[in-house]
Amino acid sequence: MLDTATQGLEFISAIYTGIVVGIFYEVCRIIRKLSRNNKIISAIADTLFWCGVGVILFLANLIINGARARWYLFAGNLLGIVLHFYSTGIIMNYIYQVAGRKRKAR
Repeated sequence: MLDTATQGLEFISAIYTGIVVGIFYEVCRIIRKLSRNNKIISAIADTLFWCGVGVILFLANLIINGARARWYLFAGNLLGIVLHFYSTGIIMNYIYQVAGRKRKAR
């Protein structure tokens, strides 16, 4: 049985992992938008995204606690993804829109 402090650190690490997954999503989303609705590139980007998410979550769980599945780690990952979308995701979306406007102006 793990003590509460260890579980708290694991939870915080899971939140960070969720934020990394959110940033990875943003990168894949930008690649899809830059491909201009090319179905092949979109399918490849989606496949790479889900494979990458699987690898990121597995390796993070392996490093955090030896790959023991705990409900609070899944909750931490989900919370990290939500935090990303309502913080850094908004910033990244704004940067993408500004860059897109500058690219269209050329």
